[in-house]
Amino acid sequence: MYGQWQEPETGGPVMVESLADAQQGPTCGFEAVENVIQLFRPVPNSISGTDLLWRADGRGGVLWQDDGPVLEPWAYQGLLADYGVAAEWQVYDAQALVNAVQANRGVLAVVDAHQLRPSYYPSPESWHAVTVTNVIADPHDHVVEFVGLDSNFPGKQQRWKLNAFTNAASSWMYTPLLITTQPIRWRRRISHYLRQWDGSLVAMAG
Repeated sequence: MYGQWQEPETGGPVMVESLADAQQGPTCGFEAVENVIQLFRPVPNSISGTDLLWRADGRGGVLWQDDGPVLEPWAYQGLLADYGVAAEWQVYDAQALVNAVQANRGVLAVVDAHQLRPSYYPSPESWHAVTVTNVIADPHDHVVEFVGLDSNFPGKQQRWKLNAFTNAASSWMYTPLLITTQPIRWRRRISHYLRQWDGSLVAMAG
């Protein structure tokens, strides 16, 4: 179903675990924007708090809650643009998301995290920003999972079943995907991960 690699610039980034630092309160939006910026240029993991928060607050793009600041989704694009990263909001389509990853684009998604990992996010409509970095295909070359960064799980990548991610992204009442218009500049990348019959993953070169 999702097995056609249609874009010429094949691949998504790998070895990005160090970019996933822990959010402080409800700061997933800042962390996801930071991660996309880091895929284009070397900036420290601290810019979410030392720079992005204050830029967004100056524009009225921060909702201050009792447990911390929330980045309004409409402010994501402006913060990326400040770092020279152009991106556009797009409606969710699984094949379009696969194509974007294969075209080496940066992808930020606003999802219902409850549908991705209900054991960790027990409440429905747990709106959350994540970064999609790659795909996993089965031995028949059908994409079955997405791979990415979730700032509630620092220092590691996450795996999300395609159907669960589709439901999670489609639940967001607005346009859920923010995709960069240019390829990322992260040097380490692969075409995709191939899931073996025993469940292990093999990184496939472009």
